[in-house]
Amino acid sequence: SVSVVATDVNGRSATNAFAVNVTDTEAPVLVDPADVTGTNDAGKCYKVVVLTAPVASDNCGIAVAGVTATGIPADNKFPVGTTTVTWSVTDIHGNTTTQSQDVTITDTEAPNVITRPVTIYLNASGIATTTAAAVNNGSTDNCGIATITLSKTSFNCSNVGTNNVVLIITDIHGNTASANAVVTVVDNIPPTAVCKN
Repeated sequence: SVSVVATDVNGRSATNAFAVNVTDTEAPVLVDPADVTGTNDAGKCYKVVVLTAPVASDNCGIAVAGVTATGIPADNKFPVGTTTVTWSVTDIHGNTTTQSQDVTITDTEAPNVITRPVTIYLNASGIATTTAAAVNNGSTDNCGIATITLSKTSFNCSNVGTNNVVLIITDIHGNTASANAVVTVVDNIPPTAVCKN
């Protein structure tokens, strides 16, 4: 409390005390952290990124917890895409400041394309077909496969023998890879005899 003494012209005085409450309304200062970009770790659909907490200061003092963060994934494994981390600091009087930081990871790894040879047989109409699934031999991708296509799926009599085809795989982030495969077309349809009178 503060005491105030008032004295009049005749020398008489009186004293009164009153309380002065000072409130800290000034929020801490928290440096705005720079966003982070990177590419996936080899064979993974994430990148391990260890972030550094931004520097904080305050006119009265920072709470014991210091600078804290939300949004950092387990083991610092940031998935492909954008993850927003929120940094927060509170001073000793309960004033809080937050800053956000984006961590953007790009998948640049192409699929691993594995093919196998396929043998197909002409039908009675002289046609033979195959599929991308038949040629695919366990192709993989670090994040996931979106589409699997084959450069040629339909064959006829002129294709009897070995044919080179291309298996094309695109992952869920647009990375594409391809590999050659052999499709062997077999004609085992016996000829039809035509009798003339």
